[in-house]
Amino acid sequence: MTNASILDSLPLQTVQMRTHSIEALKHAAETAGLNFHLVHVTGKKSKAALLEAIAKTLQFPAHFGGNLDALYDCLNDLTGGQVIVLEALASDHATEAVLDVFKHAAKDFAQRNLSFRVFYHCVDTD
Repeated sequence: MTNASILDSLPLQTVQMRTHSIEALKHAAETAGLNFHLVHVTGKKSKAALLEAIAKTLQFPAHFGGNLDALYDCLNDLTGGQVIVLEALASDHATEAVLDVFKHAAKDFAQRNLSFRVFYHCVDTD
């Protein structure tokens, strides 16, 4: 499968486990003219630390509230199509809550007919 077809084979809005290399996803995003963001969350064991890593990578404004509602609002303020890779997430309730916010934001991007593809990779935290 070529890099371009990685995204072509997916819905415009998706939140799913990462099955392709980060480099392949980055290349596919760049080829498609989409914004690419790689969020490194290794070692971020709290929801606050996870939200902080996302906010920093996606360059949320200084007034970002550091909670799930603020994450949702800031995701919806992003302009253009997005490919976001969340790398090394903990397998816990905080991650599930954050992924739910990304899924809700994907629905909003669908209403705007914009690409919003989120890929994640979970690791054991034990």
